[in-house]
Amino acid sequence: MAATASAGTLLLVLVIDPVMWCAVRFAGGFCFAGLFTVMEAWLNSGVENKDRARVLAIYRMVDIGFGDRSAVPDPDLRPRRLCHLRHHVDDDYAVAGAGVAWRPLQPGAAEDVKLDLARVWRISPLGCFGCICVGVTNSAFRTLSPVYAEQIGMSVADVVTFVSVGIFGGALIQYPLGYLSDRWDRRAVLLATTCGAMLARWRWPFVAGADPTLNLVIIFIFGCFAMPLYSLSAAHSNDRADKGEFVLINAA
Repeated sequence: MAATASAGTLLLVLVIDPVMWCAVRFAGGFCFAGLFTVMEAWLNSGVENKDRARVLAIYRMVDIGFGDRSAVPDPDLRPRRLCHLRHHVDDDYAVAGAGVAWRPLQPGAAEDVKLDLARVWRISPLGCFGCICVGVTNSAFRTLSPVYAEQIGMSVADVVTFVSVGIFGGALIQYPLGYLSDRWDRRAVLLATTCGAMLARWRWPFVAGADPTLNLVIIFIFGCFAMPLYSLSAAHSNDRADKGEFVLINAA
């Protein structure tokens, strides 16, 4: 799935065709959903509650720091780079077997897996609600923050910096919050983090059109508190899952 999703992303540049783009995006969405389910279920099945938030924090740091780099506009994408993309497609499939070959750390397969959203809600209503809210708010941030930056008069380079700063803040503070969550009541850390994101979002309209540096500071603070909410909510849900339910929790 990783190789297919990666190759599909590169095909979006190599093949300029709306039908192909729709097909690739559909296949990519399927692959990424499967990848996240497998990776997060694997991680959660291999750790204890006292370490869970820190492990998920490291996972999210890699996800945000590298995966979300694609969400940051690149004003320096030049046609001369396209000649290398075909080699990347081949290389992706060549290295895909490495993860499959590394078997000693693989957890056992769940005996019975079916999508039961009611069961997921019963396991952790707070975790479900937190993940839903994070999905709504963070997706809006990723898609609309460049529009906001452009409308307040930022240049293309400033827009790139604006989006990057928020993503960098989200990656930077993942582990400290995960550490606190493993040491204290996870719900208290969730509440404090949510309040921090809300306060930053409340302050945001008051600096629109003001000093660009002030906008960067606010978006950095917002990213620091908004993006870690997913790993904290997921840790809270997985804490309460029985053995064999990690695939169910992370698929939902």
